[in-house]
Amino acid sequence: MEKIWYILNPTTFEPNEIKISNLNNKNILMLRRSDKFKRYEIGINAMKIIIEKEPEAKLYIVGIENNTYDIYLKKIVDELGLTKNIIFKKKISSPESML
Repeated sequence: MEKIWYILNPTTFEPNEIKISNLNNKNILMLRRSDKFKRYEIGINAMKIIIEKEPEAKLYIVGIENNTYDIYLKKIVDELGLTKNIIFKKKISSPESML
């Protein structure tokens, strides 16, 4: 992993305010609202490939609400055997602390 690409959603902060990861942690952070049209299962399935190259990589999915779609996402994680690498969180106070 030589480069980091940030794909920013429209936000109220400036890109220069974002803490750049030092690559010591292999964490991926998905901040979300629960919406099936966002297709978060694509990111979950991509983790299967990422973990083959980076077994210590973690995907944090933040904004979980335990609705039908979230239960579906958790089922995919279980079926892929990725429960140690994909962590669901309700909320976090500082996204930067996970980078």
